[in-house]
Amino acid sequence: MVRDDHHLVTAIAASIERSPALKYNVRPHYDEEGILTSLSISKCGLRECPPELWELTGLQGLDLSYNLLTRLPPEIRQLSNLRGLNLANNQISAIPSEIGSMHKLENLTLYDNFLNALPPEIGRLHRLKNFGLSRNHLTTLPREIGSLENLETLSLSFNMLEALPSTIGQLRQLRHLDLSENQLRDLPSEIGRLKNLEKLYLEANQLAELPPEIGQLQALHALNLMRNQLLWLPVELGSLSQLQKLLLSGNALRQLPAEIGQLHHLAMLSLGMNELEYVFPEITQLENLEGLYIPYNGLHEFPLQITRLSHLRRLNLAHNEISKLPRELGRLSSLEILDLEDNLLREIPSEVGQLTQLQSLNLANNKLRALPPEIGQLRNLQECDLSNNRIRALPVEITDMPNFEILTLTNNPLREPRIFTP
Repeated sequence: MVRDDHHLVTAIAASIERSPALKYNVRPHYDEEGILTSLSISKCGLRECPPELWELTGLQGLDLSYNLLTRLPPEIRQLSNLRGLNLANNQISAIPSEIGSMHKLENLTLYDNFLNALPPEIGRLHRLKNFGLSRNHLTTLPREIGSLENLETLSLSFNMLEALPSTIGQLRQLRHLDLSENQLRDLPSEIGRLKNLEKLYLEANQLAELPPEIGQLQALHALNLMRNQLLWLPVELGSLSQLQKLLLSGNALRQLPAEIGQLHHLAMLSLGMNELEYVFPEITQLENLEGLYIPYNGLHEFPLQITRLSHLRRLNLAHNEISKLPRELGRLSSLEILDLEDNLLREIPSEVGQLTQLQSLNLANNKLRALPPEIGQLRNLQECDLSNNRIRALPVEITDMPNFEILTLTNNPLREPRIFTP
């Protein structure tokens, strides 16, 4: 048997005629007893599968990625021992129904092909754990996908899905669901049944609202809803007690529900490119928040509530209409990155010197005429962008910062000397 497998692998390598060098891309793997367990025929320019391949019935892993295959022949059913099949980066437009015969399959990768549908027999792959379908042309999913009861990861980004079957809620073991870059207008209420779901990516769809059942995803750690058409959020979102990352940039939100303040494990909140004019008061309850991003909104004032977030490390309020910073800014003693670019600031309070952990400060495109001497207390500051302001001189204390590396002063009416000595 070992000798026969070796002979077949040699025959497969010999059948690749496009370039003699490509035969070295045929990489077999044998176990300790010399039995062929997996075979890689990646990047060989294959337009069809070598017929000898179907005789390797003991194969557990097969990699045919980065070829020019346009079809997967029905003979694939002969490789019934496969646990992993990689067909990524080909030109396959359809999967044969015989795929349902591969009952041991655990990992199926079909990224970057031309698939516009899946056969209902896909539901027979009851051992499947990881299913990669990103970057295809799928417009629908078969109801039978709900039969994949052991599925843990389902990647469907960059397709053309307009809806999900209600059976998606039967995937009780699912932990990672990526539906980014599709055309989804709504989500089925059954999505709330995915009790083990930890990551849900819905970026760049056409969602105008979310079902209240989304609050039932008690294991959810990360929720990406960027670049949709959301006007409001359901109050049930506050029930996601394990949520650590919530990305909402690029929607049309004017306000957030107070229940967001119940997300006590939240570490990152992204709200850029919405229509917010104020920050919800309950943000002070997000005691573990480390990253807050609210650029490109309509904020007229610096949200004073933010200054009570003692663990905040990254704060982005760029591209708003903030004209003044509160003295309470100095309370943010953990802050490492502060971005206030493109606001209406005329001065910086002396309390900025209390931000002793600050490493990056962006004050570009404001109306600043000077910096307070307390800027020299920022011993960890590495870069500061002051371009496009009205600064005529810098305080001498700016030379006291031992880690300072980059200072950008483009388009300021600086006098000589640039460092002002009182």
